[in-house]
Amino acid sequence: MFNRLRCGSGLIQETVPRFGFGPGQENLFVHKFTFSTSKRLDRDKSLIYNSQNKPLPRLDPSVVGTGNRKRAQPVIQPSEKFNYSVRKALELIYYEEESRIPTLFPAGLKLSRYLKSRTLPLEIDLVSRAVLYNTRQSKLEKIHLQRWAPVDFDKNCAFSYLVARTPAEYAVLVTIFREISRLEPNFKPRTLFDHGSGLCTGYWAANTVFGKLTEMFCVDPSTDMNDLATNIIQQGVQNVPLPKGINFRLKAPKTISLKYDLCLSAYTLMEVKGSLERLDIVHSLWERLEEGGCMVLVEQGTNAGFQIISEARDFLLRLCEADERDGIVDNEKKGEVLAPCPHNHPCPRYHHDTVPCNFSVKYSLFDIPYFSTEDVHNDLFSYIVIKKGRREGFRFPRLVEEPLKTKNNFYCRLCTGSGMLQEVMCNKKHKDLFHLSKFLHWGDEMPVHLEYTDGKEKPRPVIDRSERSMSSGEHFRDSKKEKDFKEEKDSKEEKDSKEEKDSKEEKDSIVKNGI
Repeated sequence: MFNRLRCGSGLIQETVPRFGFGPGQENLFVHKFTFSTSKRLDRDKSLIYNSQNKPLPRLDPSVVGTGNRKRAQPVIQPSEKFNYSVRKALELIYYEEESRIPTLFPAGLKLSRYLKSRTLPLEIDLVSRAVLYNTRQSKLEKIHLQRWAPVDFDKNCAFSYLVARTPAEYAVLVTIFREISRLEPNFKPRTLFDHGSGLCTGYWAANTVFGKLTEMFCVDPSTDMNDLATNIIQQGVQNVPLPKGINFRLKAPKTISLKYDLCLSAYTLMEVKGSLERLDIVHSLWERLEEGGCMVLVEQGTNAGFQIISEARDFLLRLCEADERDGIVDNEKKGEVLAPCPHNHPCPRYHHDTVPCNFSVKYSLFDIPYFSTEDVHNDLFSYIVIKKGRREGFRFPRLVEEPLKTKNNFYCRLCTGSGMLQEVMCNKKHKDLFHLSKFLHWGDEMPVHLEYTDGKEKPRPVIDRSERSMSSGEHFRDSKKEKDFKEEKDSKEEKDSKEEKDSKEEKDSIVKNGI
């Protein structure tokens, strides 16, 4: 088995033994009650998930071939209408800013790096306690703990965000909306509530996947972001009303009487100072959601972003359980996780691992001057989709990492419907499943059914690699000797059985003749 080791900017492969962890060996890589939100705590990726139970994957009978899958991960580009609207807005209104794109783009990349490096803001009790510290301790706390500050999205920051971050956000939202459309074919939203709309990336992504929306309510506290988003939607034409059904507000209305098919909060909860305020926003979005609708929360694929998604997921599931227990909603209208989790159990990545549950997307920049659409960029994101109601169909396990390929096997690390992390092996004995594994990517559902043996599987001999490392030739010679010895043993047993049978027949014949 191959273990991936980081070396500079690339990855090298080294052959190392793989060890499983049993019920008493979780501390090999798990730091109990510790989940870092500031730095990444790498675990040993050669460890096997749930090694005490090794299931046998069976390909779902409904899967025929590879479908429309491709070997390479798709690269998502902004839609033609989105590109055209941005170009027209730059040509007709923002021609001065267009000439400064070579300066704005590096500033946008710097802003993106800062957003990804931020930790969660300190809670109020910690901040009040920090006042009592002496000067030196207060300085150290600000340096190492409070690596968070709100971003003021003025005009320059809005344009930097447009050229550097908006294509990545568009690709992320298109990926999520396509997954919703695949899992819920009958879900056709026509109304959208976007909290923290920014440059209306959610509007463009929803139009691409679901078709034209009849109503969209956008909430963003930045006037410059709202003005830029409005001019892009109007394609640079000023003094004309917005398309019917599109509304912009600086703050969300207090009334929740209007319901929406799709409620979205993308890269917004990180701008909120405390967890109570974040959960208030999540609860407000849930109350505005129509029955049968979906709520989408997206954050950066960092430890801090994953913690925000995890606390929102746990809050909503507990809220639905409490409502069902109190009889406020019936069993058919309660909330269920639609994606990426195939279950409603506590997140195993959050409670039993130190690696955030994130996913990867490839994208290209806008088709405007100074940019090349052939350049491919990559971004990580964490998300959760919760449906208000029962989800449709059966949920297959989902890949939480890119499949690891060896010469004859694919090792796939999955999040299963039982709320556990599980590793399965696909070899060439199962031809269809092995061929399908070549087309699966990080974040895809794996259409398999896991059959557990409940410990009835025969134990395999363990090779002590620490004492001696055998080459492939030695393995072959040892296996050949074992085969020859087995054939010789079988032949000897057969010969002894034949001699015993002949002796018995001869004895019976003598007894018969004597009688």
